[in-house]
Amino acid sequence: MMGDFLENPKVPDWNSEMIQGLAMHRHIDQYTDSHPCIREIRAIFFPRIRHYSGVIADVLLDHYLGKHWSLFHHQALETFCQNFHETLEQEEQAFTPAFQRVFGYMKSQAWLERYGEKRYMAQTIHRFQLRRPNFNAPEQTIELWLKHYPAIERLSLEFLPDVAHEMKSHFPITSLEQ
Repeated sequence: MMGDFLENPKVPDWNSEMIQGLAMHRHIDQYTDSHPCIREIRAIFFPRIRHYSGVIADVLLDHYLGKHWSLFHHQALETFCQNFHETLEQEEQAFTPAFQRVFGYMKSQAWLERYGEKRYMAQTIHRFQLRRPNFNAPEQTIELWLKHYPAIERLSLEFLPDVAHEMKSHFPITSLEQ
């Protein structure tokens, strides 16, 4: 996640676990962008929001992952998020200023725990406009999402096991499964 807040593509001066996490993050991004299910999701939004369709597809994957969390992980979502926050706090010295701000909000507002809620995802789509002023269609994006909700859910549920398998085959890290 911190990889989204790096200002340049070079590998930062992080510990080996964080560097491996960055490599995983970049691999997931590439895999996601080329997956047929994600291309279908993006196609739903592309005529209206163009290049933001990829970002919206990523956000909606978070929604369906949160909604169906128990299909993909043995821990309760709340427990996983608490552990995730604690793990990140141990690496706080490596945070970029931008990620430092986001992490504070993410933790205090329980973003990860709430991603499975439709109402919260609609708010997230609206907030996206604050960071990207050229994204000027939050209402239309939400309308398209809700109109195609079952299809996007089906595509997401096809994609999520594929990406999990991809990551396990390229990055066999047991600490991610804890």
